[in-house]
Amino acid sequence: MCDKKENQRILMNNIMGEAQRHGIPDYMVKGIAYYIVLRINSGDFLMAVLENDLKEACLLADKNNRNLLWNYIDFLWNKAPSGCWGSKEKVQKWLEAKDVEV
Repeated sequence: MCDKKENQRILMNNIMGEAQRHGIPDYMVKGIAYYIVLRINSGDFLMAVLENDLKEACLLADKNNRNLLWNYIDFLWNKAPSGCWGSKEKVQKWLEAKDVEV
């Protein structure tokens, strides 16, 4: 039987693989996985994407990420838990629920 750390490691690897398959840049993949699995704030750009704030995401994105916004939404829609993204309220609840496993 797997312990909590092993389950987290497996989930982190799965999420990072899916994010890469959806075209998320390698330098952003770990931040997404840390946010989803460990519920750690992952920077202003990613938080704007998660909060569904297109204007802020565009303002904060580097040139590469600005061109990949659809990839982030495609990944979130198809692979991320629905409770972890979509509004500021959802993101705040997700970050506050540190004791809940994905």
